[in-house]
Amino acid sequence: MVHYQPRRRSHQVLSLMSVTLLLLVMLSACGDPQVQSNASTDKAALDKAIAHAQSVGVPDTLLHPILNQENKINNTNEPVTLFSTQPATDYYSNLARNYQTLTVQVRGLESQATQQYGHQASIDLKDFSSILSQRQTQGFVEAQNFTNTLTQVQNEMNQAQLPKQFIQVSQKSQQATQALRLLGTANDELTSFQALIKTLKSSNLDTTALDQQETEDVQQFRQATTPADFNQIIKNLNAQSQTANTISTQAVPYVGQFKLGQFQASIDKVKSYGGNADQYQKQYDADKALLDSGNFVKFSAQLEQNMSDIRVPLLQLQATHDVNQLMDDTKNWVMPTSTMMIGMVNPMTRHMIIGMVLYMI
Repeated sequence: MVHYQPRRRSHQVLSLMSVTLLLLVMLSACGDPQVQSNASTDKAALDKAIAHAQSVGVPDTLLHPILNQENKINNTNEPVTLFSTQPATDYYSNLARNYQTLTVQVRGLESQATQQYGHQASIDLKDFSSILSQRQTQGFVEAQNFTNTLTQVQNEMNQAQLPKQFIQVSQKSQQATQALRLLGTANDELTSFQALIKTLKSSNLDTTALDQQETEDVQQFRQATTPADFNQIIKNLNAQSQTANTISTQAVPYVGQFKLGQFQASIDKVKSYGGNADQYQKQYDADKALLDSGNFVKFSAQLEQNMSDIRVPLLQLQATHDVNQLMDDTKNWVMPTSTMMIGMVNPMTRHMIIGMVLYMI
């Protein structure tokens, strides 16, 4: 037993030295406790600043770079060194400085976002007010649906202080502005649809179903206040116009040819009564070109106008012709004395007779 005692003592000494060395390493790796505590405090301050920025409406898109930087810092590890606490102390000092820098950046972003979104809200509100005034000037009674919204948004703008409040003002203003823009588009589509119905009516076609659709469209148009409302109206009108166009394409050419024939007959009468029909003949050629090209809406409107324009001149020529014919017939059949009396009728009296005939017509 005495033979093995030195070896046992050496093992004990080595074990004691190992434990001592381990304790030294552990103590050296901790760094300055106060500096480490400061780093933890600064991290908590950063997290609090980020949470506050998010609560007042700073978008995550602006905070994303700072959040990424914080994650990188959090994923670092303190250095492990022997017999010195300085590297660990420096590590926590740098950690604290980085957290402080990011905290300042977050607060700066909050101020920047407040100014940026406040300015944008002012622009969006101005656009809303401008297009509403424009629609009112254009005579759209539907613009009245947006006046209360404008007043409400203006009040919200006057009270806004936080980014999220300015963002809400912008969103409401942009939505109303978009709706008012679509109001113009929907009105154009509705006017076009109404013109198609008028074209079909002028061709003596049954438009009962289309008239009902048009009535419903007008009701929806009067009540619409959101982009979704107007988009739905536009969608409905596109489908209805497609149906009306199909009917028009199939039926109007035949009716149009018949009406063109009536117009040409009126032109021929103007010529037969001695009138100048050059202008009307050019109108006929233009109308026929529209019909041949398939532009039925414009064709119907233009032909209807041209046929209306020729009506009064044709009646005047016809009345003059009839009066002259009456005078000639009277000269041939009455007694000589009467013939002399009628022959003495002066031009003014003759024009009075023509006027009476036109009045009776």
